[in-house]
Amino acid sequence: MSSMGNTNSLTSDAANEAHDTTITEKEVRGSPSKKRQYETRADVWDHMTKVKFDKTGKAEKARCNYCHQEYCCISTNGTSTLRKHLFNCKKYPFNERNKGQQTLSFQPMGRGECSSNSNKLVHWSFNQESSRIAFAKMIIIDELPFRFIEHEGFCHFMSVTQPEFKFVSRSTVVKDCFSIYMKERKKLKDVLTESCQRVCLTVDFWTSLENISYMRLIAHFVDKEWKLHKKIINFCVIPSHKGKEIGQMVELCLINWGIEKLCTITVDNASSNDVAVEYLRNKVSKNVGLPVDGKYFHMRCCSHT
Repeated sequence: MSSMGNTNSLTSDAANEAHDTTITEKEVRGSPSKKRQYETRADVWDHMTKVKFDKTGKAEKARCNYCHQEYCCISTNGTSTLRKHLFNCKKYPFNERNKGQQTLSFQPMGRGECSSNSNKLVHWSFNQESSRIAFAKMIIIDELPFRFIEHEGFCHFMSVTQPEFKFVSRSTVVKDCFSIYMKERKKLKDVLTESCQRVCLTVDFWTSLENISYMRLIAHFVDKEWKLHKKIINFCVIPSHKGKEIGQMVELCLINWGIEKLCTITVDNASSNDVAVEYLRNKVSKNVGLPVDGKYFHMRCCSHT
């Protein structure tokens, strides 16, 4: 009998407990002020601290425990932003990518060589500045628009191949391209003034559909290693095709580049070019002189002869 009594007592206690639990759950469901509190389960919160809350107590800002930068952490946005920060955080101790460890990579042997037969094995690690310069060179070499960095396809490609690359504005791309131009211009000027004896010039003129006259000046020279080079040193608008004005424009360009020693100048057979060449002959002869007293200074373009 006692055993039966104990069983009934246990059954009654269990029923009362279940009844109390049911009442509590109903009260919680029915009361808007007593909502269940769910714990934050994402592992990213082991490295982030909630620092700013709204009126309802939901977190709006989270701070990195390592670099102390703050990011938006509204629940509707998820934790992808916080995870991306941890991936790039330089003070995150578990991020092996930020310890300067290099990886092996196959790089092209020379410019324009992208085939697998011409690659070399080198040590590589991501560098933002080097990537920006490489992008600017791509814009220059492939003649791409500056807004190419904002194209959706390119942005998606970089997000897949190198998520660490930080995109810049088209204005920054313009500055990077101009910086490359100034560096290359200085190197070429040093070569023209120190590493070559004489420079041969080629001058070309044309008029656009808008009736604007242009001049292109090309320098041909041989360096100390006996390699022939061809460089465009000027591309500009000229006021007219008059001979004296052409000669003055070429002279101004030579002064800007520091070129004094000339060998020949090649132009077409327009009569105005004869005046321009004679103007330059007199200027150069008075300064440093010309080979064979300038007998072969004026070279006529074979395609116009």
